[in-house]
Amino acid sequence: MIRLLTRNSIMTLSSALLLVLIFPKYDLSYLAWICLIPLLISIEGENFGRSFLNGLIVGFIFYAATLYWLVGTLHIYGNFSWLMSIAIGALLMLYLALFMALFCGITSFFSRYFYSFNIFFIASLWVSLEYLRTYLFTGFPWNLLGYSQWNNLLVAQVAAVTGVYGVSFLVVLVNVLAAKMISYSLELNHRKQSFRSLEIFVLVLALAFGYGFIVLNRQQGPVKQKLIKTAVIQPNVPPDMKWNPQEKRNIMGQYVSYVDRLKNNNLEVIVFPETAVPGLLKYDRFLLEKTAEMAGSSKAYLLIGSIDVVQPGEERAYTSCFLVTPDGQIAGQYNKNHLVPFGEFVPFRKYLEKIFPVLKEMGDFVPGNSLELMKTPHGHYGVNICYEDIFPDLVRRLAKNGAEVIVNITIDSWYLNTAAPYQHFYMNVFRAIENRRWVIRSASTGISGYIDPYGNIISQTSLFVPEISIFSVSPENKITLYTKYGDVFAKICVVIVILGFASGLIRRKAVA
Repeated sequence: MIRLLTRNSIMTLSSALLLVLIFPKYDLSYLAWICLIPLLISIEGENFGRSFLNGLIVGFIFYAATLYWLVGTLHIYGNFSWLMSIAIGALLMLYLALFMALFCGITSFFSRYFYSFNIFFIASLWVSLEYLRTYLFTGFPWNLLGYSQWNNLLVAQVAAVTGVYGVSFLVVLVNVLAAKMISYSLELNHRKQSFRSLEIFVLVLALAFGYGFIVLNRQQGPVKQKLIKTAVIQPNVPPDMKWNPQEKRNIMGQYVSYVDRLKNNNLEVIVFPETAVPGLLKYDRFLLEKTAEMAGSSKAYLLIGSIDVVQPGEERAYTSCFLVTPDGQIAGQYNKNHLVPFGEFVPFRKYLEKIFPVLKEMGDFVPGNSLELMKTPHGHYGVNICYEDIFPDLVRRLAKNGAEVIVNITIDSWYLNTAAPYQHFYMNVFRAIENRRWVIRSASTGISGYIDPYGNIISQTSLFVPEISIFSVSPENKITLYTKYGDVFAKICVVIVILGFASGLIRRKAVA
């Protein structure tokens, strides 16, 4: 018994370690194809409770090791005590670990009481839980398994059809097949099934890599004639300095000096980060004048982040991005739709304030209610702000509405010098592939850069240094299957899980 517990513990911890290593900053993406094998073997034949616990342990270790930065962010920028920051962080990690626990518990229950390890059911179950995590309690789809393949562009191309969920499905499917091969190979009377699993294993990998190979080779065509010369400004302004009234002139002077260096580059669009403007752009004459000066001297359209109030004199505010024309006029505005919990609003405020009185001091921003495009003679831009880029459907709807280039503006200084800015930046690889659009990203302290429609990172800035990136992008208007139909694949996975349970129950009653 002790030997079995030790073996299961080692295998459980092995999966937790492998899951950690496949994400930034380690980026050992190839380990994703084996990361779940120890866990799947350890729960085979176990009851629901023990499997659930194994999954909870793996999930908690994984999220603690990849979301550790939340604690520092809550303490430094949320003004929580270290103890409170650790408690809130631990609760979030435990909540996220529940999805892994459910995956393990249902997998073991399904294979033990219904019928043998059905590979498509298991992979669909994983995707269904990721899909649920994307929307439940406002959603937090950070570090979905498919994101581990950001640097494996052969496999990532399937996202243009299925979204990132299809990549997660492939990774889990391969892990399940490998676990089956190992389990069957240990039993003489199951050697035939082991070879069958090997055949499917090879077929799945061949299809996944083959599709990506064909797609990436097709892209080597003639360069489009229409190119938009753009610049990304990464000013590296600390967020606490930004709201100091005495620093307003210095910050805007810094921006003007950056643009002055660009005036001879014949730029058409310049992108600034989220809340770049240290105040209310629409109502502050000095800020308007300086912004108009930058637009006029560069003869470029500006996409620049600022706070905006719902009504003049009100405290309720939007996190916004403004389009400023070369003659200094505000020609467009996008208000952030998906706000950050505990950063921009407090979910379940009336209940949580009773448990955490400190939350009473936090104000709420107001979410936007539409996906406005920034329309210029140089293309239509679909802007998303901060962590809106981790929600595939939101960015997809921008592309479907006519966005020819995707723009993400963010702060990211909240994440400090941790793995978080890298995790956040690399998720944009999938937004580019899913919609076959260029992604332009401006982060106040990094990481800023350009990603082409096939997920190639063309440029990537460093953290906490002021940088300017210049590159020419092409507006794209093709509609991928994912752009057109959205998360149909994930929904099919949900249906497969429901049908799997229904089928299992029918079979179980028939046997009884």
